Amino acid sequence: MSWAPRQDAEWGAFTSENASGSGTLLFGRITHELMASYWPTPEAREALPVVAERMNGLPKVVFSSTLGEPSWQNPTL
Repeated sequence: MSWAPRQDAEWGAFTSENASGSGTLLFGRITHELMASYWPTPEAREALPVVAERMNGLPKVVFSSTLGEPSWQNPTL
């Protein structure tokens, strides 16, 4: 998550508010791999617990012809 804006209270409130909806996450292979390497971690759950819960729990559709088996929760390839 080094690419994300500063990790402060304002950013936390913004991302938590945006994570409050429901739906399905759509990813390409690279984005899926990047997100899957961060959101299930203890660091993500500590830094942004609401966002981590939503990112991990929502269904995910991964568009890829090169990804074998998605490693994250609730994927459809």
